[in-house]
Amino acid sequence: MPCYNEEDVIGYTIPRLLAAFDRAGYRLELIAVDNGSWDRTGEIIKGLAAKNPSVVYHRVERNEGYGNGVLSALPVCSAPWVGMIPAYGQVDAEDVARLFDAMVACGGNALA
Repeated sequence: MPCYNEEDVIGYTIPRLLAAFDRAGYRLELIAVDNGSWDRTGEIIKGLAAKNPSVVYHRVERNEGYGNGVLSALPVCSAPWVGMIPAYGQVDAEDVARLFDAMVACGGNALA
């Protein structure tokens, strides 16, 4: 989850995503990328990571776009499946959990 100057929303969106996966019965490893932010985004991510081991803080010093934030996080991932989601809440957390459930149902042989 690339986060660029998202201090106003990630305190809401990250816990919602974690809760949606928890309700669905899945453990989520969330790599929250402080994508070169100059606001309190990094502090907030670190605080969430300290409270929940499912959140992994990762920082990109200079923002080179959303895609670079995604690519920089891939080597940090340890889960067998990887997805990406914007940090600002445009995609509903419950929809993401349902999509993951569909991936599990089809054996993961799909691009969703």
